[in-house]
Amino acid sequence: MWDFSKGYRIFQSNTPGSFKVMAYFKNKWVKSGWKELYLTQNLIASDVIFEVDNVMKKRFFRYKTFHAFALAKKIEVIGLSDLESIDTSDYRGVTYNPKKFHHFIDIETEKPILKASSVIMSMGKIKYK
Repeated sequence: MWDFSKGYRIFQSNTPGSFKVMAYFKNKWVKSGWKELYLTQNLIASDVIFEVDNVMKKRFFRYKTFHAFALAKKIEVIGLSDLESIDTSDYRGVTYNPKKFHHFIDIETEKPILKASSVIMSMGKIKYK
């Protein structure tokens, strides 16, 4: 059974320009944990916390594991035409580079970004406000 009260974990996917959305799955017959819900190219997330799992980050350099993600309370998958109608002038770019930083950063200022009220993820790029 899906437990959406824990929010959604959103990772950059291995598929170029896509994001992997995971939700918590609990079942007495199947191992509980975060399972892939779907793969998408465009989504809007609300009440987002940017997290880096430092234990998994140590494995990243050897095994290329997923370890940095956005934890969102609410998400909405949208089409490209809907995305183009959104005013993104007050949004700023965010990125994560495990070789240079220990957290997500603002692309222009390189200051750490830990939370955002709204995040747009589209075609592999992340913008927040």
